[in-house]
Amino acid sequence: MNTIRTFLVCALIATAVAAGGRAMAVESPRALSGELVVINPTAHRFRLVGHDGSFVAPADLPIETLDGRNVEIELAANGHVTQVTEVPVHIDPITHGWSTVRGEMVVTNAAARTFTVAGDDQTYVAPADFDVAPYAGKMVEIRIGDDGRVHDIRLTRPVQ
Repeated sequence: MNTIRTFLVCALIATAVAAGGRAMAVESPRALSGELVVINPTAHRFRLVGHDGSFVAPADLPIETLDGRNVEIELAANGHVTQVTEVPVHIDPITHGWSTVRGEMVVTNAAARTFTVAGDDQTYVAPADFDVAPYAGKMVEIRIGDDGRVHDIRLTRPVQ
């Protein structure tokens, strides 16, 4: 009895493997992605940046509209392109940053730590522990945060 069960289990496994192998041979789509570059628009021939060779798009697909765009293509088992889909590129917005201002410091009120930069009408306030008086008339570089506050000031050399 155990021999018959073992034989049946082996036969079922072999049948499942054979059926799975046939299904994969019939339909084995492969997906590639990259930037589409049109080689010959009349022949619908293109290539993907980062992949070797070229491909032919389906005749009803206007590949010129996808030139330079990031796409994903599906290939049938025989290597023919079955579908081309544009893939949007997600860009995270910059939510913080620094500005840099360079020029000659013009102190407007040493006690209040306010100053401008020659040729600029913006008034800046130095950090609380910073004495602006020694920097008057000198070339400085000011780093301003996205909050609009001056974060640091340093001396620079004038541009020759």
